Amino acid sequence: MNHAARQAVQDARKPGEAAFLLRRSEAHRSRLADLLTGSVSGGERAQDMLRGRVWVLLTDGSDRPRILNVRDGRVASVLPTQGWDPDRQRPRGRHVQDGWHYRVVRRID
Repeated sequence: MNHAARQAVQDARKPGEAAFLLRRSEAHRSRLADLLTGSVSGGERAQDMLRGRVWVLLTDGSDRPRILNVRDGRVASVLPTQGWDPDRQRPRGRHVQDGWHYRVVRRID
């Protein structure tokens, strides 16, 4: 994550919130099936990198965590989440929402 994206996350963060870097892919896609049928899976990570897009989860352990879409050094959108564990500040490693599979890569300090 570059400096501008990191600064945008810090500006959007509320006191006490932890930030986690996310990777996303289309939910319910089978890479093995794509290989066998010759179709091409989305390549969302490459598209996100080319567009300068970073996905970040912000949570303070409450039932209202947020996913930030950081693009070109600014917060492009904020998505409310459903289903992240509200009892812990550290979220579960994987989450499916709105047709996307989000995976926690690491914590951002």
